Amino acid sequence: MGNNNGFIRLKMEKLTKKQIRKLEKRELKRKDREWREAALKRDGYKCQYCGIYNKSNHVHHLIPRQNKKLRHNIENGITLCAGHHRFSFEFSAHQNAFAFYNWFSTIKFRQYVNLLIEYEKTKHHFNLVIENKNA
Repeated sequence: MGNNNGFIRLKMEKLTKKQIRKLEKRELKRKDREWREAALKRDGYKCQYCGIYNKSNHVHHLIPRQNKKLRHNIENGITLCAGHHRFSFEFSAHQNAFAFYNWFSTIKFRQYVNLLIEYEKTKHHFNLVIENKNA
């Protein structure tokens, strides 16, 4: 009986770029689900604006998920019902971002400050990377 590590390594080396992207996408979706569930649990599955309890509530990324450093940071999510996430023109994270962020920065002040600190760290990191490339 030999060690299987050589076999596994050989299999990994034979993956095409397309297969690797597919595996990376699968891993990203798994992390997205875990992040969503963690935010829902933290918020008790309740819309943080109106208090409606629903295990199918949405979790809104406060800083867009394209920011890879903060995409899965729990402070970057807030549980909202579908109406307050996307559909209400009066108060919705997507339809009326100004009203949403005004409410969020006041009512969820601690989360807002924690997220702001994390965001500033990513900006600083980004600036360092840019400076190093130009050096």
